[in-house]
Amino acid sequence: MSSSSVSARRFSLEEANRTLPLVRRIVGDIVNQVRVINELSLKRKEVLLRRGTHASTANGSSRRSGSGPVPTIVSSGDPGLIAQADQAATGKRWVAAQGEAERAGSGESEIHRFEERLAFEKRKLAEYVRELEKLGVELKGPDGVCDFPAVVAGRELMLCWCLGEERIQYWHEVGEGFAQRRPLAELINHGDTGPRHE
Repeated sequence: MSSSSVSARRFSLEEANRTLPLVRRIVGDIVNQVRVINELSLKRKEVLLRRGTHASTANGSSRRSGSGPVPTIVSSGDPGLIAQADQAATGKRWVAAQGEAERAGSGESEIHRFEERLAFEKRKLAEYVRELEKLGVELKGPDGVCDFPAVVAGRELMLCWCLGEERIQYWHEVGEGFAQRRPLAELINHGDTGPRHE
C-alpha cells in the first residue's frame, strides 16, 4: 500500500521486534478495517441491485403480481358499479406507485448512508496506514504483510513480517516482495542485522 521503496528510518532486528506489539495492533486494525470496507461495499452493491429492480418495476418494465389492471368484478352493465371498480383499480395503481416511489426514495437515502459510512471507514483506514508509516514501517498489502527497512552488512534490505507471525523471521532485498523472502538465519549466520551508518 505504501508507494515508497525505502523509508528514511532503518531498523535493527532488535528494534523491529521491539516495535512489533504496536505494529501488530495497527496492522490488525488495518486488516479489520479492510474487511469492514469490503462488507459495506457488498451491502451497498446489494442495495443498488435491489433499487434497480424497484426502479424497473416502477417504470413499468416489469410487473409484480397485483400491480396490473384490476379485473372487473361487476358482471352487470350498471355504469355506477363499473365506475367504482375503475376508481378502485386506479386507486390501487396510485397506492402501488406511491409505495414504489417511497421505496426508491428510501433506497436513495440508504445508498447515501452507505456512501457516507464508506467514506468514513476509508478515512479511518488511511489514518491507520499513516500511523504505521510514521513508525517507518511499510504496509505491503491488505493481508497484513509489512516491511521494515534495514541495512545489513552494508546493504539495504527489508525485514519482512506478516500479521500472525510471532516475530520477524524473514527478509528480502529492496524491490523484492513476500514471495522472495528468505529466513533470517541466512543473515544472522553471515553478519549482524543492525543498521550501518556510512
